Amino acid sequence: MTEFFKSAQVRAALAELAEIQDDLAHTMANPRVLGAEERKEYVRKLKLFLEKQKIFFFRVSLSEDPEAVQVKEHILDTAQMFGFNEMTGMDKFFQQLDDTIKKVEKDLDEGVDI
Repeated sequence: MTEFFKSAQVRAALAELAEIQDDLAHTMANPRVLGAEERKEYVRKLKLFLEKQKIFFFRVSLSEDPEAVQVKEHILDTAQMFGFNEMTGMDKFFQQLDDTIKKVEKDLDEGVDI
């Protein structure tokens, strides 16, 4: 493990991301239909997860640590599967995800069945 990943802040951030991701996955794996409040809570967790991902990506982007650089490259490769291209940049990619979540949140607030 390199110095970047030995950092208590980085390890705490990764643990928090994993916990939120597990919670989101568990909710989606449950075959029952979510009620309105449960859907709103799920969207709130999605927003939190996205914010934590942005911060983590920023951290790895600033680091020259070899493992951090590899993680950054892996994130970039994965983002390409979801429409990211290097010309628009990750800021634009994260903004598109944020906009999508906000639209879902607005639909929930207006009572649109999603």
